[in-house]
Amino acid sequence: MLSARSSRKENWGALLPEVLRSRSSALIFLSCITFSLGLSKAAGAAELQPGSAPSSEEPEPWFNARLQTFFVKKARQAHQLADLEKKSIDPHIWEYFDAGIKGDWVTAGNLYRATRARSYQSGKRDESLETMAWQPMDETFLAYLQFAHLQQKNLLAFAQGTINSIPPGAIYFGGTDAGRAVITAMSDSQIDGNPFFTVSPNAFADHLYLNYLRAMYGSKIFTPTHEDSKRCFEEYVADAQQRLKENRLRSGEDVKMVDGKAQIRGQVAVMAVSALLARMVFDKNPNRELYVEESFPLDWMFPYLSPSSMIMKINREPLTELREELLRQDHDYWIRSFQPMIGDWLDDSTTLETVDTFVEQVYLKHEFANFRSDRLFTKDKWSQNLFSKLRASIGGIYAWRVGALKDVPTPQKYLAKTPAEQQRMTREADFAFRQAWALSPDSPQTVFRYAHFLEITKRIPEAIRIADTAARFPPNQEGSGPTSRDVASYRELVKRLKEREN
Repeated sequence: MLSARSSRKENWGALLPEVLRSRSSALIFLSCITFSLGLSKAAGAAELQPGSAPSSEEPEPWFNARLQTFFVKKARQAHQLADLEKKSIDPHIWEYFDAGIKGDWVTAGNLYRATRARSYQSGKRDESLETMAWQPMDETFLAYLQFAHLQQKNLLAFAQGTINSIPPGAIYFGGTDAGRAVITAMSDSQIDGNPFFTVSPNAFADHLYLNYLRAMYGSKIFTPTHEDSKRCFEEYVADAQQRLKENRLRSGEDVKMVDGKAQIRGQVAVMAVSALLARMVFDKNPNRELYVEESFPLDWMFPYLSPSSMIMKINREPLTELREELLRQDHDYWIRSFQPMIGDWLDDSTTLETVDTFVEQVYLKHEFANFRSDRLFTKDKWSQNLFSKLRASIGGIYAWRVGALKDVPTPQKYLAKTPAEQQRMTREADFAFRQAWALSPDSPQTVFRYAHFLEITKRIPEAIRIADTAARFPPNQEGSGPTSRDVASYRELVKRLKEREN
């Protein structure tokens, strides 16, 4: 659930040409495409795993009490939001909350999926579902999926590590599904901003999500408006058109001029607009500390980022360098966090060849004779993807400081200044990526980020090893592992790297 993959992305991306012909339609597009960046994979996983919800004959799930309490709070909030809107709401929304409050997860899941198929987030125009009350519904369903699939100890470790690292009154950007939903459910009161305010940049494209944020937090912090979203979209379009003329488009950015008009498609455009809105939140809340659990790298953040336990702090001023003490704290923290999952064997001196051998034996051959840690973790793709993503995101901070983060350029003034600093950043990036790869060796985000780092730092044989091993994993049909397209991309990467090597 940690990456956003869905055929719906391509379908909604195709709406962009129409968006650019009609300014009024821009916000409709932004509302629809949000789902591709947050809930699409989560909901898809649920559809592919109809038996994942506990049946009435099974023991009561460990999370029942916590999640039912969360449903009670969110149902109350949904009713309050509906009252503010003064409109008729589809009764299936209330049936969904009632099922969750009772712990009837099968019924709740069925109601959610059936309702979503008719909602504005699926491109439909059922007015009874165009409501801010949809946001609490999204958050509770996302939380259910995380609670149902993550190992209890791993979910609690993530929640505790994240919540404890954020000071009261701060603003927290929850990027991934877990980053948004788990922290929302485990906070004392996400609704009241206690202990901090939880905001999801991935959902900024949804105008009703923006309304929801303002209804919930508007008297306490600045949150973007409908008009802010429109202005940011127009700003991005103008910038993309200019960069197209100058041949400076980003990797994956699909921009064309047809009959004198810009046609823009895809995920990169959506996240570029979200990045502008996230920057607005940063700028207009100058007295608040900000933290981020990364979904997609946002270029403007990198000069401000430093590691903070499992996530990252967005400092108020750009950092010309990262202190060695901060690196050591991060290094030691992740050694401690890593051990309960797959053991204490990976340290500074562990070679990539040793990690590859571990991956071969444990993940590919399922041989556990020398394994001295949690076997359940090796079967839990959701936990693997979560922690690998967290660690690789921090590795990205270090890689960026030596100009080795693909598609995120590093201005000269932020590059490591001395050979010693360059060595330190490179070493910490490599260590973070090695840990991330050992945690989830077939994760597309980790594989590509690490392989590109190795390629840029002229370690092509090792980059080939990473990609070649990842390509040996079978495609996962449960929505939590690499797709057939991912595996094909690994093979293409191997081919390209070998050609470059030769």
